[in-house]
Amino acid sequence: MKQKIKLCGINNLEILDFIINYHYQPDFLGFVFYGPSPRSISFSLAKKFNNLISSKIKKVAVTVNASTEYLNLIKDSLEPDIFQLHGEENASYIKNNFDKEKIIKAIPLNNKSDLKQIAQYQDLVDYLLFDSKVAGYGGSGISFNWNLLDNLSLKIPYFLSGGLNINNLDKAISSRCNFFDLSSGIELQKGVKDRKKIAEILDLFRKVNEK
Repeated sequence: MKQKIKLCGINNLEILDFIINYHYQPDFLGFVFYGPSPRSISFSLAKKFNNLISSKIKKVAVTVNASTEYLNLIKDSLEPDIFQLHGEENASYIKNNFDKEKIIKAIPLNNKSDLKQIAQYQDLVDYLLFDSKVAGYGGSGISFNWNLLDNLSLKIPYFLSGGLNINNLDKAISSRCNFFDLSSGIELQKGVKDRKKIAEILDLFRKVNEK
């Protein structure tokens, strides 16, 4: 299976333009709809993004315990292909709020007992996303112990997230994971994406997938 990359927390038009016109494009772009995050975007900006992104790149709406009304506003503005749920969303929430959209469910990890959460989701969502278990909801720039995923048997694919950057992505790519999610690793500071870091990551990923 081809390894795929998601760049998350894109929050301005200049950076989006740089990414979609780069010679190697990501497979997914993530857009945060969560007010407390420095990466959060407005519905008006989401509409502009929606008009620029080709169907070759999957649009991911990142939410945290969002209300049905808020989800509908996201659907109307961004028309996401995938929703990424980063809060305490349970099975009932997922069944009641989504129909055609694919779902990524984030699971924060600190120790093996946290893996018990997998059971309630893997028959319900399309992907899992493993992130570090720290205060807040993702985007911490902190890695977790990847050894927790050793010998993990899943019915669905998963994204590796949490502190991925140009210095450790090589090691991550050599694992059996096929999906990678980067946000802080392509930033100068929280919420401020960096063209140079984005280019380095995409160039590395191109080399790996052209071998």
